[in-house]
Amino acid sequence: MDTGDFTLISDIYWINGGVGELGSKSDSSYKPGTDGLTPYSMEGIFSTFASERILTPSSRGSLILNYDPSIVDDVGATITVFRLSDKTKTGTWVPIGGKVDTKKHTITVPFDEFGYYKVMKQSKSYADITNHPWARNYLNAMYAKGLMKPLKSNSFGADDRITRGEFATLLVKGMNIPITTPTQQTFSDVGKGTGAEIWNYEAIETAARVGIITGRSDGFFQPQLPISREDAAVMIARAMNAKLAANDDKLSQALGKSFLDSGSIEYYARPAIQAVTKAKIMDGSPVTVAGSKKAQFQFNPKGNMTRAEAAKIAVELLKKSTGLFPKTLS
Repeated sequence: MDTGDFTLISDIYWINGGVGELGSKSDSSYKPGTDGLTPYSMEGIFSTFASERILTPSSRGSLILNYDPSIVDDVGATITVFRLSDKTKTGTWVPIGGKVDTKKHTITVPFDEFGYYKVMKQSKSYADITNHPWARNYLNAMYAKGLMKPLKSNSFGADDRITRGEFATLLVKGMNIPITTPTQQTFSDVGKGTGAEIWNYEAIETAARVGIITGRSDGFFQPQLPISREDAAVMIARAMNAKLAANDDKLSQALGKSFLDSGSIEYYARPAIQAVTKAKIMDGSPVTVAGSKKAQFQFNPKGNMTRAEAAKIAVELLKKSTGLFPKTLS
């Protein structure tokens, strides 16, 4: 990712555990394992080591980094950590988000790769974010934390429809779920090496492994299709491990009181829709009904979502589930 839209607000940190051994001891080209190395080591150059020598922490930890204490609290949602690791052979800095403590001026991220780390603050944005009538703060926060990417060089794609693949990917990233290295392909249409700028095979497999997603039919996931609101609700309810109501007549009646179009909600999605609307992560749209004094709403379960709408929903989820975003972000 290009860091040109961000400003450095910390030192650049180097964290390294060394490299593993290479080859057999009886081999003339054998190289032993080492302890931690400096960035410019006689042992080799960072990001060019053979893949079998690259070490990975045995378990996920947490990394807490300090940033410039003069940064005001209000921009905490657009502060993020960038990582450059041995696994990034192209030398690309990757945004990995982070939970900000504005009182201590620190940011905490999961730690599962050695390499360079730095804290940055978003300083530029896209016109369709800046000029958006209601989602500017949501979109900037999602972009800054690396949860959503721009669709074009000159446009973020705020009002483009979000796909099933992108929505599943942003949930995995936002919930800090460790990425799976799959041994077997789950979906017929999502294999190793497949993906797009906004989703990838590993994230889809991770979402499948933890139970956030299931296939549509015949083993297909169809990541490129726009996601329906009811399918988004199901993914969210699973991601937040929501307590679901029994899928019975009582639930049907409750949904009927909440939404005029409850009859068009698929059976499998009913408990999830009740859970996410009760948690105020998703909501319905107001409808004007002649002669009715009470406010009426519809859920529009078969409708698709724009990326701006998805950003708002994701922010509300992550406020409650992870604390990644402050409760005041709106």
